[in-house]
Amino acid sequence: MTYSLMNKIPKKKITQGKLKVFMNGGAVNKLITKKMGVNLARFEAHSLDAVPNIVGFNAITTPNPFRLIGSLISSPLLGIGGEWSPHTYSGGGVYLK
Repeated sequence: MTYSLMNKIPKKKITQGKLKVFMNGGAVNKLITKKMGVNLARFEAHSLDAVPNIVGFNAITTPNPFRLIGSLISSPLLGIGGEWSPHTYSGGGVYLK
């Protein structure tokens, strides 16, 4: 979605200006997003959330063994949802705090 938005801005002659982007647990790579020129005001993700860490490649492009291994181990919790999922709430599930 971010890539799509950034491609449409120059075509429509709209400037980014003071546009700030807040990411919370998205499958977006923080490093690539910044290289695209996106003004990332905040990027939040639970350290065990597989969505931003594995799908978004954040634990790989910024090497972090704890996030990579922790996300792999806790990935079955994504399907459970609710209090156990590290992806459900901004700070992780109730039982993962």
